[in-house]
Amino acid sequence: MRMKQDNLQPRELVRVVCIFVLLALPLLAMFWIWRDARRVPIGVLGGALFRAPWHIAHAGFCMDQPTIGKWYFWSTVFSGMWMLFSFGASRICMSSSPAIRRVFALLTTCGTFLYLLVLTVPFFWTLQYIHTMGFTHRRLMALAWGLVGYIIIVMLSGILVRRVLKNKKEIEPENGQVFSEGAPSEELSS
Repeated sequence: MRMKQDNLQPRELVRVVCIFVLLALPLLAMFWIWRDARRVPIGVLGGALFRAPWHIAHAGFCMDQPTIGKWYFWSTVFSGMWMLFSFGASRICMSSSPAIRRVFALLTTCGTFLYLLVLTVPFFWTLQYIHTMGFTHRRLMALAWGLVGYIIIVMLSGILVRRVLKNKKEIEPENGQVFSEGAPSEELSS
């Protein structure tokens, strides 16, 4: 038996707004606070990052210059904050309709893509640095930091999206039947 789905109820609309705010707020904060990050999507997707030659000014960890350390620091801070917010949004939409859970999955995937783009800048600079100047322990640590960052962002986002999409909301009507989205109904025995 299929239940009729009405238009978005006020409770569901509040959930959609909360999910959107929780997923968009860290992204907007990153682009508003960290001005260098505004150029990243166009620079990486357009290929300008990969055509630019290595410049020694990118080496080190200076917070007032575009350095590898600064980019790793800020990408870690903002992606960590975004992961916490996306975990909160996933908890909100666990008991929502499938459409809202799909919206969460879409927004989380888009956010994951943007944070991977931001992490690409220091990772590629690290590769250029190693290619130009050779291996050191610090450069290998920077390379490992980037690889681990990619893995953590992709895995945590994937886990959250999978948990939300696999969640089945149970509805219990008055006549004693239990309906679970995607599963056949069964009588409750008392």
